[in-house]
Amino acid sequence: MKIVMKSLVVALFLSSICLADNPKITQNDLDTLVSNKEWREVIYKAKDIPPSQRSERWNSSVIISLKLMLDELKYNGLIDLKELEFVFLEYPSFLESQEIIPQLKAASLALLQSCHEDNFQNGNEEYCTSFFTTHFNKLPQDSDYLLKAGEYIRRAAGNVASLPFFERSVSINNSSESCTHNGLYTAADGVFRSPTIKKNIILMSKDILFKHCWEYYKDELTEDTIYGKGVYLENVCRALKEKSVKLPKNNKC
Repeated sequence: MKIVMKSLVVALFLSSICLADNPKITQNDLDTLVSNKEWREVIYKAKDIPPSQRSERWNSSVIISLKLMLDELKYNGLIDLKELEFVFLEYPSFLESQEIIPQLKAASLALLQSCHEDNFQNGNEEYCTSFFTTHFNKLPQDSDYLLKAGEYIRRAAGNVASLPFFERSVSINNSSESCTHNGLYTAADGVFRSPTIKKNIILMSKDILFKHCWEYYKDELTEDTIYGKGVYLENVCRALKEKSVKLPKNNKC
């Protein structure tokens, strides 16, 4: 009996090896799918080829398909978010490829724009914005990309959600173009005017207006001590006093 069981275990083991070495899909199959621009099929089936059999041709098949996918998202907004999430989970290493990152950034901004315009298939603003902050937030980031992302998130999810992106943008580059971006000021100003915002968000707004972009807003913020009111005035006065700024004689601080 023991010999029979042992033989059965060995047979099953050899069978599993055989199956692993002979996947249901081959590289030639992937090549055909790529030539037909059936990127969805490539994305879903390429993972079935065992790692030991993944050659440069396999890498190329996946990269080409990812590019087709991202182009479709960028230009048509036709990617189901679940498909995109599948890519992030199954092919994380490819998302670090310099061949993919520029297209991924462009596609991510198109995704956010589609969220805002509420015409994204099988998605909604809240889920779309959450998806972005979970996945695309891991990309290498530059000031311009963060500024654009912040603006789309502000439109889709409001000032608080967008502020971290704006703050990171001007911490990298506090040029006139970045600091005077209308969406950035709207978000920071709006946070200062809300009585229910958490302290860490208030501090982000303060960093934007009173640290990174101070030169562009100092006159306006100082003048606001005359005409401002409520929680906005409290936040502005507190920040100005911390900077030891000389206030107008008729200020309300």
